[in-house]
Amino acid sequence: MKYSNEEIFNFAAKTILRIFGHVDKKAVTKDAKLKYDLGFDDYDKQAIISQFEAEFGGFIPYTKSFKNAITLGEFCDILCKDMNNQKANEENIKLLQNNKNSLFYRLKSIFTRQN
Repeated sequence: MKYSNEEIFNFAAKTILRIFGHVDKKAVTKDAKLKYDLGFDDYDKQAIISQFEAEFGGFIPYTKSFKNAITLGEFCDILCKDMNNQKANEENIKLLQNNKNSLFYRLKSIFTRQN
């Protein structure tokens, strides 16, 4: 299942309103500037990312892309891309683990027998 940009934005908006009491609901738009409109610094951005990790699982590294995001929409686009890439990687790993023709499966079965 892929996450949509709208889904990511809606969760981000709810999260921002829940954990940042100083933010006005009307200010939480895709065009809102993270620093100037919402008053966010790098720590605030990382706090939002950690909420996504807690809700959806996985690890989302705080990359230069997040640091350079200017608007909430850009920030959510990066989150969406990273989360969908991570989801695709997890699904590919599961496929490899269960595919009897994959090298991963054969190595796993060899090491499992030895133990």
